Amino acid sequence: MCVGKEGYEKDWCYICDLFWRKWQQVGHALGNAWTVQSLMDKVKSNKDTDAKGTAMGGVKEMPWFKSIEIMNVIWSVLHGMMGIGNYGVEYLVDFSDRFVENIPDEEVGLKNHLLFLDQKLLKARIFRDTWKESDEGREMKGLPGKIRTRCKNLELGKYNPLQLLRRRRQVFEKGLFHLPIMY
Repeated sequence: MCVGKEGYEKDWCYICDLFWRKWQQVGHALGNAWTVQSLMDKVKSNKDTDAKGTAMGGVKEMPWFKSIEIMNVIWSVLHGMMGIGNYGVEYLVDFSDRFVENIPDEEVGLKNHLLFLDQKLLKARIFRDTWKESDEGREMKGLPGKIRTRCKNLELGKYNPLQLLRRRRQVFEKGLFHLPIMY
């Protein structure tokens, strides 16, 4: 709360600008460490762009104490211990599955494969979300509306054949030629 990040503890790293999908990965790349100045810049950016939700980067308001650097803020021990506790419970369950209940190796292998697939799915979702925010992703997101509009215009006779040929060349030059071209 004192650093302007109230209510975002579970989603955003308290030290850097990483969202939970990135900071929960083992061996993830380090994010940009928060400083008082970067928090104030983010608040200004949020207000200028009228950011909402995840676009806010976990920063709601100006830090209360601008002279106290972020590294002097006390880490939430309770949340940290809950994470360590979750790892302990997972280890205990794995141990009991292997040595107490004598679960067959095939079942243990299937459980491990399921965990691997969950991680693979998480990485695919992160890739998808990152791609959606890229220029190509935003352009692709707008294509269905453009296609509907062009289909209506074609039905109304608003396009001549020369315009259609020009549009096909533009699509081909942008590298979107693998998509069905509809107008």
